[in-house]
Amino acid sequence: MHLGLSGMERKVQLRKFLDSHPFVGLHSATPVIVTGDFNDVWGTLGKKLLKPAGFRSMGKPLRTFPAWGPMRALDSLYVRGDVEIIDVARSRLKIAKRASDHLPLVATLRIT
Repeated sequence: MHLGLSGMERKVQLRKFLDSHPFVGLHSATPVIVTGDFNDVWGTLGKKLLKPAGFRSMGKPLRTFPAWGPMRALDSLYVRGDVEIIDVARSRLKIAKRASDHLPLVATLRIT
């Protein structure tokens, strides 16, 4: 996902996601992966909205922005249900620095 720049806009977007069909009707063990540019400068959005909905985070946020010299952790990965986060890293490929203004997250996950 790619959330907006305004703090209020991001909250509204995540609430709509959590309240949307078919997500709202999924069994709690169904694997769900949510990742992308959260634009969450303060790192609180997931704690406030996703964790109460049963999501687990990738742990310590990784700096991904700007791609040429990452100083901010704007991108995140959350999982819910029968999925385990094994490892999350920033891409080290040279082309990643040119492909976007953010470095992509590369994750190893296990469906349990």
